[in-house]
Amino acid sequence: MDRKDLVNDAERRVWDAFGRGARVDLGPGDPAEDGFDPQTWGPDRTVRAQVIAKLLLGVRQEEPGSIGKLVLAGARISGELLLNGGTVQHELRLDRCWLDGEPDIGNAVTRGFTLADCRLPGLMAYGWQPSGTVRFAGSRFDGGISLYGARIGGVLSMPGVKLFNQGGTSLNAVNLTVEHDVFCRQGFTAIGTVSLYGAKIGGVLDLDGAALDGAGEKALMAASMTVGQGMTCADGFTAKGEVNIYGAKIGGGLVLTGATLANPGGDALCAVNVVVDGDMFCTKGFTVTGTVDLHGARINSTLELTSATLTSPQGRALHAPSLIVEQGMYCDFGFTAEGLITLKDARLSSISFERAELRLPAGADGTSHTTLNCESLTTGRMTLPAALPGVADLRQATVGTLAVPPEVLGATMRLTGLTYTDLDPDPDPPVKRRLAWLRRDPGGYHPQPYEQLAAYYRANGNDREARLVLLAKRRAQRAHASRRPDLIAPARRLVSVLRPIPGLIIDALAGYGYLPGRAFAWLLAAITAGAWALSAAKPGTPTADNGTNAVLLALDSIIPTSPFGLRDEAHLTGVLYVVAMALQGFGFALSIAVLPALTRALARTDK
Repeated sequence: MDRKDLVNDAERRVWDAFGRGARVDLGPGDPAEDGFDPQTWGPDRTVRAQVIAKLLLGVRQEEPGSIGKLVLAGARISGELLLNGGTVQHELRLDRCWLDGEPDIGNAVTRGFTLADCRLPGLMAYGWQPSGTVRFAGSRFDGGISLYGARIGGVLSMPGVKLFNQGGTSLNAVNLTVEHDVFCRQGFTAIGTVSLYGAKIGGVLDLDGAALDGAGEKALMAASMTVGQGMTCADGFTAKGEVNIYGAKIGGGLVLTGATLANPGGDALCAVNVVVDGDMFCTKGFTVTGTVDLHGARINSTLELTSATLTSPQGRALHAPSLIVEQGMYCDFGFTAEGLITLKDARLSSISFERAELRLPAGADGTSHTTLNCESLTTGRMTLPAALPGVADLRQATVGTLAVPPEVLGATMRLTGLTYTDLDPDPDPPVKRRLAWLRRDPGGYHPQPYEQLAAYYRANGNDREARLVLLAKRRAQRAHASRRPDLIAPARRLVSVLRPIPGLIIDALAGYGYLPGRAFAWLLAAITAGAWALSAAKPGTPTADNGTNAVLLALDSIIPTSPFGLRDEAHLTGVLYVVAMALQGFGFALSIAVLPALTRALARTDK
């Protein structure tokens, strides 16, 4: 091709300007706007795509002392721009241009490449290798962009870009490599899936303010992606459809502040096995309809969901089993969730639900519906919300400090296997309130929660409270043991009446040994009653006072070993003999009742 092959002044102007890198502007107009009619641009504003391709591929030499480049504005480019497999030594910049055909730069090696405020049916750029910055700012693509396997040596900048490929992939950047940053912000809009599967981005992935609509499919597919310096989807970022970053590795932080994600009935954010080297911020109006899935994710700093709103009424609001957070997780101060929160097997530096609101889905049974599952959770500190509808599962959890607001002690929690070293708030609420907390466990009686609470009180020097807890444990055990659902109804009723009797007696006498003062009071009462009843025997020994001798005789009758021998010397008969035998039986019962207390005192334990 030579200059004589050009068909109009527009092409000749482009030809002449190329050698010195000058800009050619064929007139005003914004083809990226809705309703733009390319027919309004006649031949005087039309440049054939083959002319541009020939110039870029070296048909015309640059002028001495100049850097050749093609800079064109306000043109209609007819035909298809074909650079597939070519090597381009010159920069291309198209501003406010309408392209009739889809450019094909697959496997091409190019310099910097700019399509600013242009409109085109799509872009085929698989395997493309631009050495400089690629900029598509403000352009509209009425089909998809394929950057499959491309390697961009600079920045990929797409602020304000609009992609339309409903039902398909609007941006196919599978296995894309970008040496520096990727900017898809400031009005970036995609109808159809944006796929960054397996992409490697050396700098920042910036999606602030972007609007993604998967049109029934995934909005963002970025599984196995690697980002060197952080990912941000903040400042009004919206996504209709799943945002999937499964297995992604993100250096720096992950910011979703103020983002809105919607995928009702499915995962709105799938971050399974994701690794974030910095903080993960989902705050300041972060709103999700669907599930936030952090199964197996690792956050090496903090995870903040303060003031976030998660809604998944029929499913999981936050699904984060086996989550690891190194420096604290905050679901507090305005955090709201409707749907199940799962932190099963998670390992967190701390977790706070202070001033959070957990909502029970409409129609759910508050006595059985689980709203918070923290089974086998490990954390240094856990703060529960002041209101906890439904059931909270804390079974087998290991907590350093467990903050249970007094208001939530009436909530229903599964507590078997839960261990902690400290309970907040200070000072402790009355022990009876914490005992009521244990009794509400829908799993029924288990000894471990009582033993754990007693251990907490002992560790803080509150032996009286510890004994009351262990007494409550024995009473709960007695009530539980009397239930025999395996027996037929008559036998079950008989067992429920007879089996608790020994325990009731021991409880009445000495509170299973945990209330020694009660046993002492019973002993004094028995001595007093026995002395009064046996005073008629008029024992003459061992003192000269009959009243004193009657007291000693009563005491000798109560003590099972009869250490003074007065009972036999008194030769009691009739009613007095019956009284002595009754006192002896009472003494045996009282000894059995106080024996556990003596055993614990000798063994120096309260278990």
